[in-house]
Amino acid sequence: MKGELASLQVFETPLLKSEQLSKIANCTVFVKNESFHPGGSIKYRLAKHIVQKALEEKFDRISVFWMGNTAKSIALLANQAGIETTIIAQKNPNPKLKKELSEIATIAEGIDLENEFLTQEKMIQIA
Repeated sequence: MKGELASLQVFETPLLKSEQLSKIANCTVFVKNESFHPGGSIKYRLAKHIVQKALEEKFDRISVFWMGNTAKSIALLANQAGIETTIIAQKNPNPKLKKELSEIATIAEGIDLENEFLTQEKMIQIA
């Protein structure tokens, strides 16, 4: 339900003992495996903060100017929160990633993010 911050799920991720790193460091070393999040990375935790802020500000849409784990995480959590997501993709995005992200967000592609300066007005127009 839109507006409920507590419903945004960030999952418990395993804390694993690393034998190799423990030997090198001469102490017990644990590593946190953030790939267990639906977004596939630690960026899922950042995405939760972004979506929570969007809910607080009563946004209906979040626009993301990159593709990858961050965009995927934002879109997944925004969907949970009832907020639409537009992902602004560079020219010729990775077809597999584009297909995956298009299932959870609107994709606006063909933007030359490497060579084109985007003004605030242009970003608003695209989003």
